Amino acid sequence: MTLKNQLLCLLFGTLVGVIALQIIYFNRISSVIYDKNNDYTSEIMANVESGMIDELDALDRIVASVAYNDTVQRFLLESNSLNKYVLYTEMTALLEKMKGIKRGIVDFVLVGENGNSFNLGYDAKVQEHYREVIEQLRSHPMHGTGVQYAGVLQLAYNGTEGMYLLVASPIRGIGQGSHYGDIIGTFFMLLDAGTLSRTIEDISEKTTGYFYILDESRVILASNDTTRIGLTAEEPGGAFIVTEKTIPGIGFTMVSVLPKNELYGGIEVVRSDIVMLLAILMLVLLIVYLLIARNLVRPLGKLFHFLQAVKRNGETAFNERVELEGYMEIHVLAAKFNQMLDEIGELTGELLDSHSREYELQLLRQQAEIAFLNSQINPHFLYNTLETIQGIAAVRGVREIMTMTSALSGIFRYSIQEQEEVALREELEIVRKYLEIQQIRFEDRFEVAFDIDDSLMGVKVKKMLLQPLIENAVFHGLELMLGKGLLTVRVCEGAEGDLRIAIADNGTGIASDRLEELRESLLWRDAPVEARKQGRNGIGVANVGRRIRGAYGEPYGLTIESEQGAGTTVILRLPGRGGANVFGSAGG
Repeated sequence: MTLKNQLLCLLFGTLVGVIALQIIYFNRISSVIYDKNNDYTSEIMANVESGMIDELDALDRIVASVAYNDTVQRFLLESNSLNKYVLYTEMTALLEKMKGIKRGIVDFVLVGENGNSFNLGYDAKVQEHYREVIEQLRSHPMHGTGVQYAGVLQLAYNGTEGMYLLVASPIRGIGQGSHYGDIIGTFFMLLDAGTLSRTIEDISEKTTGYFYILDESRVILASNDTTRIGLTAEEPGGAFIVTEKTIPGIGFTMVSVLPKNELYGGIEVVRSDIVMLLAILMLVLLIVYLLIARNLVRPLGKLFHFLQAVKRNGETAFNERVELEGYMEIHVLAAKFNQMLDEIGELTGELLDSHSREYELQLLRQQAEIAFLNSQINPHFLYNTLETIQGIAAVRGVREIMTMTSALSGIFRYSIQEQEEVALREELEIVRKYLEIQQIRFEDRFEVAFDIDDSLMGVKVKKMLLQPLIENAVFHGLELMLGKGLLTVRVCEGAEGDLRIAIADNGTGIASDRLEELRESLLWRDAPVEARKQGRNGIGVANVGRRIRGAYGEPYGLTIESEQGAGTTVILRLPGRGGANVFGSAGG
């Protein structure tokens, strides 16, 4: 898989992982919130239940206190009108006092079985509802002494329309006599429905949602939503979380209804924020991917294609260089890669030059061998002839001929010997013999000066290196002078321990364009051919330079300095003391 595809997979995997973590996180948070809400709701409902039971216990105590009061018992059984009036007055004081005990009590009503009745806050319209309730209670006879809740009524009591809770309880005789234990009347207590609702409101102030107290017919008796008191409770549907709990002993049901949007409203805001953050994260990841693709993937792809081109094109591709843009590491990689190509190119060039020099040396060896074979054609004949000439010159007293033939014989004998390397003193000796011949020829038109470090006379050099250069200095520098010339041969040791030989003349010098051509010819592989094209005076210099490079390699060689009308200096740089011929005896 390519790096680009791996980065795409990493980006996609990161996004999938983040989305999966978000889903798991929100499901977990929703579950925790739901559980915590259930616990909190259960706690609130337990508190509401406790408060409701306390309220109902208080009502039970009031009902018991009234129903079994001696004055109430006597009033319900009294048949004498005067006594009933007296008891009525006492009843009014008693019930007014009982009404103040509990907040929310609106009215007390007593209805006796013998027709005696009492209404603390008489309202003609309310009496009709009492009679209806009594008829209903009689159709379903009450047993025991417990309080029963007759339901919620919508009444206009004392001119005020409202919802009221009607509580009923049978009154049984407790006095000695024929009525002991029998139901002698019914006690009604009219309560403001908001009394029970205030208990719910006080407890549920710190939470959301709605709480309801339902009777056995699922009529709402109390709620923190007072507009629904007296209505029949309906199923709220799936948009709500509903919790129900039965209040033991009285048959009431407590219901908690919490809208889901209120429960999860905060988490939805968080979800929206995280979705936005996720979108920003996706954008950032995309930007990071594009940056990596631009600064890493694309440069690496370019480098890969460049390597493929190198593989296809071979050596020609090494002349090209790769340019990469991207991270700093990519620039360093490109620089190092180009540096490697440069080194490969240099090594390849050096290898080719080495092979070329070796090939040239082999050619030189072959040429030398051929020349040597040719020179072996009756060498005794040539020696004998030169000695004969020398003898005739001595007999006839021609000193010049005797000197020239003696020098020529020495040069000839030196040139055909098999040794490739000789001591510097031998090479200088041949130079002196050659100059003896030329001074006789030019009738002492130039002088020769030698400046030689005698400690270097034993250094090994290639045979016949200096004679061609001396010849060039004589024929192309000194011969054309009108005055007397000077040829200087200087031998010294260089700063790096190498051998330096300078051949200088004060002749006519070399023109600048011709000097440049001559210098360039020293760099040509086929220097002798190019030198022939430029003129005979370039052959010897070029040949000597090529022999030095072929035998010793870099940095050895030959340099030329010249100024027209002021003379020319040729400087040879050769291995010094202990210097080795890196190519053995291959060079000629």
